[in-house]
Amino acid sequence: MQVEKCPQCGSPLVARTEGGCLVLKCTQCALEAVTTDPQALISDETAYSVRLRPVKEITPRVSASLAVALGIRAQTARDLLRQGGPIATDVSAVEVQRLHGLLSPLGFSLDIKPHFRWALD
Repeated sequence: MQVEKCPQCGSPLVARTEGGCLVLKCTQCALEAVTTDPQALISDETAYSVRLRPVKEITPRVSASLAVALGIRAQTARDLLRQGGPIATDVSAVEVQRLHGLLSPLGFSLDIKPHFRWALD
């Protein structure tokens, strides 16, 4: 079943159920989001801003892992880590969930504004 367009590339999202969850996956890019309340997450029209929470130490390895995850240059990743700039602005709840799923396993924590009311884990 196709649900809506991908906030990242505009391609259709395909939905499947897994346990008690709905998994949304883009037909073209790496976007994947999981929710237990699919209608609410999909219909959330809030524009979110996402920043990285400060890390203990900005090493080349930390910068490189962020760069690879976001598909940006290592220098840009290092600047984001140093300056605390946003990694995404005016993004949907589905995109926030995708960023969390991408960056959390790498040890990064997100600061999301306004308050993100959906479960991220």
